[in-house]
Amino acid sequence: MKEYDNIAYLDLQKTGSTVIQNVLRNVLAEKYLWRKPHSTLAEKLNRSKVYFISVREPLSLYISLFNFGAGTAVEHCLRL
Repeated sequence: MKEYDNIAYLDLQKTGSTVIQNVLRNVLAEKYLWRKPHSTLAEKLNRSKVYFISVREPLSLYISLFNFGAGTAVEHCLRL
């Protein structure tokens, strides 16, 4: 989650979250509070904030996750 004064972006993996975070950083004039990548929601939410997420078509998401995981596994094996 990337949290500002009035909004919080809940970043899901492989949904373009890096691009969205860069846009938020360049566009928002709000104070940046904290970031914990791909984290769960806190038990007590600040209901005065706007929370939003990015989504991706499911098949495309799973293919991207598989390729990311497979690439990481291959890189690990090549280093051994």
